[in-house]
Amino acid sequence: MAHNWQDPAFAEAWDSRHLTGNPARAEHLSLLLAMLDQVADGWILDLGCGSGLVARMVLDQKPAARIFGLDSSTAMLELAKERLALYGERVTLAEADLTALDHLEAPATCSGAIAVQSLHHLEEAQYRAAVRWTFDHLAPGGWFFVIDRLAIPSERLYSA
Repeated sequence: MAHNWQDPAFAEAWDSRHLTGNPARAEHLSLLLAMLDQVADGWILDLGCGSGLVARMVLDQKPAARIFGLDSSTAMLELAKERLALYGERVTLAEADLTALDHLEAPATCSGAIAVQSLHHLEEAQYRAAVRWTFDHLAPGGWFFVIDRLAIPSERLYSA
C-alpha cells in the first residue's frame, strides 16, 4: 500500500496509530527523550517532523528548547501546527523535502537534530546529502539522533 502523505485523511489515520504501527517506537522515543538531557538548550532540527508528535515530547522535556521542524507533507504540517500552537515562538515549521534542503533557511547553529522514522525513505545519495546538511547546521558539540529503519545490503556489511 502506497503512503499518500499529502492526503489529510491518511495523515490523520497515521497520527492516530503512530505508536501501534511500530511496537518498538515507544521504547525508541523514551531513549531519545532520555538522551536529550545531553543536548544544550537552543534550536533542535526535526527532520520529517510529521504531525509534531515527537516535537511536542521534545518541547515538554526541554522547556528552553526550540524546534525547527520540516516535512514535505502539507497535511502532516497542518496537524503539527495545531498540535504545537501552544508553544508559540518556540516552534518554526517549514514545508521542505529532505531531498532538497540546500535552499532551506534553517537556524545555522542548532544544538541538536532528530530524524525519527524519516530518513529510510531516501536513496543513499539523498540520505548522505540530508545528513551532510544536518551536520552543517549543528553547533560544535551538537547532537544528531536518528531513529529509523536500516537496510544494509549484506555484501556491504561484511566487506572491508
